[in-house]
Amino acid sequence: MNGRVALASVALALAASSAIRFFQSRCRTDRVWYSKAVSMSVACLLLLAFLPGSGLRTAYAHLRNWHAPQYDAGRFVARILADIPGESPVAVDPQYVLHAYLAGRSVVDATVIPFFFDVRSQPFEYAVFGPLGLEQCKPHISGLTLLKTYGDRRDIFGNYAELYRAGSR
Repeated sequence: MNGRVALASVALALAASSAIRFFQSRCRTDRVWYSKAVSMSVACLLLLAFLPGSGLRTAYAHLRNWHAPQYDAGRFVARILADIPGESPVAVDPQYVLHAYLAGRSVVDATVIPFFFDVRSQPFEYAVFGPLGLEQCKPHISGLTLLKTYGDRRDIFGNYAELYRAGSR
């Protein structure tokens, strides 16, 4: 996705530069304001081209819910860890693993990537999965019992996680 955006950026910048040169060459007057107006118009069109996907909805959602714990990953993970005994090893989804580690917990990254890392080979008593972990990791681990869910799964901007207890694996 990022590669396509980078290529689109180059193409749009070249198109904007060509448009500015074209309109300035058509201007037969010495009026500076016309040249600046054309440049500003093209710049505004360029900004409009990048508006979709710029993160404005995400920024708005986070600003609107500034104090909500499901929008603050640190507080969100602290709430989950409060439900897990302190000495228990925990397999944590990659998006939350750093927060759990910084909280002083014994954590392991909850990923199943063949020939790289497999959480199933590590000892853990609890597992915390976010949306990506529920899709990519949880189906590969047997013997998990759902204990609790956190957040709203339908909220695409907020945090969501499920806490599982590992049984016999």
